[in-house]
Amino acid sequence: MALDFLFGRRKTPEELLRQNQRALNKAMRDLDRERSKMEQQEKKIINDIKKMAKENQMDAVKIMAKDLVRTRRYVKKFILMRANIQAVSLKIQTLRSQNAMAQAMKGVTRAMQNMNKQVRLISCSIKLFNVYFFNPIRIVVRCLSDIKVYINVYVKHKSFK
Repeated sequence: MALDFLFGRRKTPEELLRQNQRALNKAMRDLDRERSKMEQQEKKIINDIKKMAKENQMDAVKIMAKDLVRTRRYVKKFILMRANIQAVSLKIQTLRSQNAMAQAMKGVTRAMQNMNKQVRLISCSIKLFNVYFFNPIRIVVRCLSDIKVYINVYVKHKSFK
């Protein structure tokens, strides 16, 4: 990778997911901050409307009421945007957990394959051991050889060559 220093290295999917998750969390915090400012502005407008109504300035009250409605609409939009961003964030989290589960299953599969190979080797060893040591002719020949009786079958039998 000779050009890595120019363009930077390629990010792994995990790094991209983490980066996008951070961006979404930052966007949610920004939306919350703006929404709280809007809610404070809404309270201020309500107090101003009450004050202007006491002073009987109805034209200013109408303008402020329209501004209040507009502010409430924006607060609802901010809440909706945050909910949508949160849904995307949850989908990303789900993808991360599915990826982690897939990686874990990959490791388990490798371990099971290794165990399967070892079990096959052990079972083959046991079978060879059984065939070699528990062959009926071999047992007879071994017993007879223990008592110093030698038979030509031992030499001619195909399993002992």
